[in-house]
Amino acid sequence: MSRASFAAKFHKVVGVTPADYLASWRVSLAQKLLREGRPIALIADEVGYESPSALARTFRRKTGSSPRAWLQLQ
Repeated sequence: MSRASFAAKFHKVVGVTPADYLASWRVSLAQKLLREGRPIALIADEVGYESPSALARTFRRKTGSSPRAWLQLQ
């Protein structure tokens, strides 16, 4: 199966693109680790981002707030 065929089938079955699903999954893992008190620099590496800023951009896009602001609301 080609990558495009997989992406189309995935979107049809799951309702989101594979990239969007992966980003949401990574952000949910990051939220769990933030609640445990882990530093964002370590979390970024653990959930598959090259830098804390890359994680923060995705986190903000998915949740509407930065990791720090989100954690303060919890």
